[in-house]
Amino acid sequence: MPAAPQTIPAAIDQPGPLSTPDGRLRLDGWVVPETDSVYEVRLRLASGQIFDCVTGRPRPDVAALHPDRPGAALSGFSLETHLPPGLHIGTLELRRPGADWTPFQTLSVRAGLSPLVGRLESEFPDIETPECQVSGWCFHPQAEIDRLTLQFADNEAELELGQPRADVAARYPSAGTARNSGFSGKLPLRPGAGPVTLNARLRNGAVARLEVRPHLRVPDWAAARATTELWRTRAALIGLPAAESPRVSVIIPVFNQLDYTLGCLEAVARHAGAAPFEVIVVDDHSDPVVAEVLSGVERLRLLANPENLGFIRSCRRGADAARGEFLLFLNNDTEVQAGWLEAMLAVFNRRPDAGLVGAKLVYPDGRLQEAGGILWSDGSAWNYGRDQDPTRPEYNYLRETDYCSGACLLLPAALWREVGGFDERYAPAYCEDSDLAFAVRAAGRKVYYQPAAVVVHHEGRSSGTDPNSGVKRHQVENAVRLREKWRAVLEREHRPNAVDVFRARERSLHRKVILLIDHYLPHYDRDAGSRTIWAFLEFFLAEGFSVKFLGDNFHPHEPYLTEMQQRGIEVLCGPWYAHEWEHWLEEVGPSIDYVLLSRAHIAPRYLGPLRRSTKARRLFYGHDVVSRSMEREFAMTGNPALLTSAAKWREMEEAVFPQVDVVYYPSDDEVRFLQERYSGIVARVLPPYVYREPARPGLAGDGPARAGLLFIGGFNHPPNPDAMLWFHREAWPALHREFPGLTLTIAGSNPPPEILALHGDGITVTGYVSDAQLAEFYATHLIAVIPLRFGGGVKGKVVEALWHGLPVITTAVGAEGIPEAESCLHVATLEEFGPRLAAMLRRPEALRAQVVAGAGVIARHYSHAALRAAFAPDISFT
Repeated sequence: MPAAPQTIPAAIDQPGPLSTPDGRLRLDGWVVPETDSVYEVRLRLASGQIFDCVTGRPRPDVAALHPDRPGAALSGFSLETHLPPGLHIGTLELRRPGADWTPFQTLSVRAGLSPLVGRLESEFPDIETPECQVSGWCFHPQAEIDRLTLQFADNEAELELGQPRADVAARYPSAGTARNSGFSGKLPLRPGAGPVTLNARLRNGAVARLEVRPHLRVPDWAAARATTELWRTRAALIGLPAAESPRVSVIIPVFNQLDYTLGCLEAVARHAGAAPFEVIVVDDHSDPVVAEVLSGVERLRLLANPENLGFIRSCRRGADAARGEFLLFLNNDTEVQAGWLEAMLAVFNRRPDAGLVGAKLVYPDGRLQEAGGILWSDGSAWNYGRDQDPTRPEYNYLRETDYCSGACLLLPAALWREVGGFDERYAPAYCEDSDLAFAVRAAGRKVYYQPAAVVVHHEGRSSGTDPNSGVKRHQVENAVRLREKWRAVLEREHRPNAVDVFRARERSLHRKVILLIDHYLPHYDRDAGSRTIWAFLEFFLAEGFSVKFLGDNFHPHEPYLTEMQQRGIEVLCGPWYAHEWEHWLEEVGPSIDYVLLSRAHIAPRYLGPLRRSTKARRLFYGHDVVSRSMEREFAMTGNPALLTSAAKWREMEEAVFPQVDVVYYPSDDEVRFLQERYSGIVARVLPPYVYREPARPGLAGDGPARAGLLFIGGFNHPPNPDAMLWFHREAWPALHREFPGLTLTIAGSNPPPEILALHGDGITVTGYVSDAQLAEFYATHLIAVIPLRFGGGVKGKVVEALWHGLPVITTAVGAEGIPEAESCLHVATLEEFGPRLAAMLRRPEALRAQVVAGAGVIARHYSHAALRAAFAPDISFT
């Protein structure tokens, strides 16, 4: 920089070229006079413009540098002004008292375009009007304004600028144009939304803008009127069902969002179902149109808050007004699906320990939002299954869960009052649903996730999705409150974040996990083997196990799949598991305690992967020793193909026995046979049928008169068609001659043509019958006939007849494995079968003692306690 005359030290504080992007120059420096007087300082631009500096500013740093100059202490000067846009060359000049101006510093300044300075002082009307009078003030610090407009969406107004504004001039004394900066005009108000902007075209040709309002929305009033009329029409068509004594009170808190609220109510009405319910909408001080429209919904109870209370207090107000035995809290941005309410209520029928039930939430595009929630020991939470396929089996079985979203929650009204409802420490919203789940468990009840209750949730429509703004900001704050309130429970009962999701999602951290593997889902109403597997599944559920089931064909057979899932069994089925079951086993294998495999032709496929991926105890249930049964059938029929099949089955059975810890079969005969043939094998008798209720009195009771013979059995099992064909050929003719009115009912699935041909002349072939029809048959017939000539294992039809209180006549094959068979069965050889049956028909009163004995056998050998004792050497129940 060029120096000042040597007798006058001077400098500026900003070395080098100066740049001011907004055109506002801020300059500081100093010039030391020879005496204690103060010099004048100014900036002269090459264009001839002159800007006077403020002088006499304190500069202690300069005084320290020049102690011999008395004027150094007040040698500072400064300049703050707007420069015209562009590059400027300027000279700083000083003047001694009584002297001429003397240059002492040359500098260059690049000035940018300054923004407009101004303010819009008008308010916009909230009623329909074609235009609005606007006023305010505006000036540009660097240049005069040629044209000024106000812009909003597609609306623009040219403003009259130049009205006197002394107040603005006083506020901005250095701005010459501030004195006449006032403006006014009329802005059209066509529908639109966006910021409001002042646009100025400057005299130097530049354009400057200033946003004077960040957002303005002018409704399309005509469209709004049409929409309101549409809402009224929709509301009038909803028509909620009448319920003088509602079982459920559906409580829907609402703050505006009328379109979503109507959609919610339409879905509730459309899927009303059979359960009587009332709907209570709590209007949380919404716009007046909300109450106006909702008042048109038939049989809707509408409560209006005098002020905005927030979600939690609105829910509490709705609960106070409810009349139902149950309270169901439902977000107004949801759409319930068919069967939702019945499915949620069913949990309380199935599970007496249920206290709180939540639904499966899905996004409108079909992705899963939540299949219950997991809370970790640090208080953090997961929406289990978020963004996944909601049809996957792991999201579709009834199970315990840490919490369910408050978007759809059901609980008894009495329990709500007992635990105090939603805790107001979480007001206005968030974490109240998790807190309620903890409170329900503290009261001794459980929280369940019900996948059969499907609810579409337009997440974020009520409270937004940004955790840093609006009601949503309370989510983070309330998570801290939740953690502090339930810290002891979280540390005692919950795992660290993301650890052992397999168990955490179903709260099975302290429960045993068992995997059952069979050929397909148990068709419990169609064949005896399926009834056995079903009995085992029910047994382990009753014992508190977490039960998983894998069917080798991975097919979702209905209605069995749904029934299993609703009982709380996770069923691994569908294409993904068919191809990836080994991958699943690798992931969860360490969490499995026991595996129970069924059938020798199914088990070998799974034994290797089970051994590699899990330390679970491997158990095998064989139903019957099939190779032995085929050899016995060969002895009866002489069919050489049976020997070939028997050899193949023996090979499969012998492949299984060494790879499992224990084998189970239903009869003592089979267990003795295996122990004699295979040294070192651990084989035990396992009751194949379990009855949790005592045997029915049947013939020993005072029921209706009985008549006729009954045979029950699925005809895919070879011994059954053989038995009936033999009986019809060898025994029936003589019986029919002696007892002309005698009838025979043959009931069972898949009868072949030769069995169907027996129909007529006193014989009825029914085909498949339901459990209800089966119970009716047992209650109306006199004797169960089971003339089996071959087969293995304990025969389900025999045990079932004993439980129903029906006298049984069978062969030694049919009686095999039945404890105390001589006291509860009539066991006859094939030669004696017809004559023994005729004797029973002549003296039906003598059959009662057999029925009473049968009830005792059921209690001692086919009860839950009997099955538990049989499993006890191999399974820990503690």
